[in-house]
Amino acid sequence: MSVQSRRRQIAAAVATRLADPTRRSSTTVPTASFQDHDRGHGCRQRIRKMIDIDVLGMVGSHPASKDGVESLKTLLALARGILDNPHDATKRRIRLNNNAVKKRILQPKGVLQLAIEMGFCRETVEEMQAIRVFEASNLAHLETCAHLINEAIIREQLRPDEHLVLKGKLEEQQDIRRQTMQRVMDDRKSVQARFGSRQRSIYVPTSTRTSQVSASSVRS
Repeated sequence: MSVQSRRRQIAAAVATRLADPTRRSSTTVPTASFQDHDRGHGCRQRIRKMIDIDVLGMVGSHPASKDGVESLKTLLALARGILDNPHDATKRRIRLNNNAVKKRILQPKGVLQLAIEMGFCRETVEEMQAIRVFEASNLAHLETCAHLINEAIIREQLRPDEHLVLKGKLEEQQDIRRQTMQRVMDDRKSVQARFGSRQRSIYVPTSTRTSQVSASSVRS
């Protein structure tokens, strides 16, 4: 068999192999998980922006709002209630006339918008009361929101501890600086005291020297 015939045979075999999906190599790396992650990246970034900027007010170096953290805790409790009891219709409702709901969700900036993003999209009236209803089809999205909200709450709870650590380090550095300065001052005082004592030991007053000279003249 000639070289060209051999090459044509190999090319035909490769084409046949590629055309048949059942004969493809088992070493092919699946990419579905990476595609799913990339597909949800924009959504997660949008939710993080709503949490950090709209609810917590973290713009530039501005610290997170404590009221915003409390609002996030309320939303997280609602999300967990639904996720733990997906078939309980009472867990999927927010009564808008509730005082806690007004304080934690309706009044603070950006919180109601985040609740709508979580899935409380539909507003209706039941028994003469305005309510927000969670759409049951959004459970997967709700789980993502709950994870990001919990992540933000934990992060903000850790910040005071970090502040105390930094404050402790600063106070420790200041104590070391004060102790160093005190040692320097003590050394200076000790040197001055030794120098003064030496000066006094070698100093002879003029009147004493004059009397000593007179006495020596008399004896001579």
